[in-house]
Formats: sequence, structure tokens, C-alpha cells
Amino acid sequence: MSEYRFIGSSTPRLEGREKVAGAAQFVDDLEFGPNLHYACVVESPHAHALIRGIDASEAEGMPGVVRVFTGRRESARRV
Repeated sequence: MSEYRFIGSSTPRLEGREKVAGAAQFVDDLEFGPNLHYACVVESPHAHALIRGIDASEAEGMPGVVRVFTGRRESARRV
């Protein structure tokens, strides 16, 4: 049986010191600039329901909405 290098042994955590010292950067710490867009996912409240249609007109009419995506390919409309 051959020796494995990592199985059964601890590996050093290279980022450990930065995390403990509070110097590590996480995704929430990064600044992406003023043109960053946010997304909101709306799910059906019914787990096994058949979705017959989606009326996205209210979402499209909201201020600041750039685009609305639904499951249909042609439904990605620029607002």
C-alpha cells in the first residue's frame, strides 16, 4: 500500500493568521464600484405547483429595475 501525502494528516491553513487577525478580505469587504447591479430571486410559494404564467409587469415598472428574467428565453426584457 502506498503512502498518501494528505489523507490522514492535517494540512496547514494558509489563511488562518489573516482570519484571526481580522485582516482577511471576504466578498462582502470588496468594493465593486457604483455601477453594481443587484438581483432578487422570487420563488413560488407552492412547492409542486405548475406555473402557467408569470406577470412581470409590476417588477418592470419599479424604479431602478434594469432587467427582468423569467424562465423563458425570450422573456429577458430590457426595461
